[in-house]
Amino acid sequence: MHDLLQQMCWKILHRESHRHDGNRIAIKYHEDIVDILLSDRKETQAVEVINQEPYKGEVNDCFIIDPTCFSNMTKLKFLRISNVHFPQGLKYLSNDLRILEWYGCSLKSLPSMFKPKHIYELEVCSSQLERLWKKDLELPNLRSINLSFSKNLTKVPDITSTWNLVKLNLQGCTNLTRLHESVLLHKRLRYLNLKGCTCLQSLGKRCMEMEALEALLLSGCSKLENIPEFGKNMKHLEH
Repeated sequence: MHDLLQQMCWKILHRESHRHDGNRIAIKYHEDIVDILLSDRKETQAVEVINQEPYKGEVNDCFIIDPTCFSNMTKLKFLRISNVHFPQGLKYLSNDLRILEWYGCSLKSLPSMFKPKHIYELEVCSSQLERLWKKDLELPNLRSINLSFSKNLTKVPDITSTWNLVKLNLQGCTNLTRLHESVLLHKRLRYLNLKGCTCLQSLGKRCMEMEALEALLLSGCSKLENIPEFGKNMKHLEH
């Protein structure tokens, strides 16, 4: 976790320890997270942090039937969960989220109303996502996208309006056949990981104009037919 984000969590946790109204701001244990998702809506309005701690033992998968269980958590800024599934889908996530880390997400795409303009880091690994979202979004604060080992992923979003993105990790996305052309034209992207994308056939036909790119990982891309020419300003790429 980035230092800045860690400080944010500690600040919220510190505030929680000084509250006397009984409403919880931060939740970190798996069983408490399940309880809050199944609880009365009024009890969730104050929640700002759901930070599921790593568990050394085995954690049973949890299935939440209610697709609106996050609907009252409009203040939620940090969400880290795993082994939590929504078989009926999910209709809402807070647009105030700064961090989303969701291991094993069972959704095909994130909620259509989810437009987190303040989001800084998005990590949805080993998911069942087919696409990240259905409509292109303007996310000027997003710095990192990690969709690694999301084996059903077939589409990479248009990142034209994600101006400050520096890291895109698509390792092990074995159903991905091509990239969106905006990836190869991104001026600030520094790290692009495509390792193990075994169905990737093309990076696009246009010349790569990724001026800030430092690392391009392509090992295991056995079906890749060609790599576009590098632009003249791509001087930072490691050989």
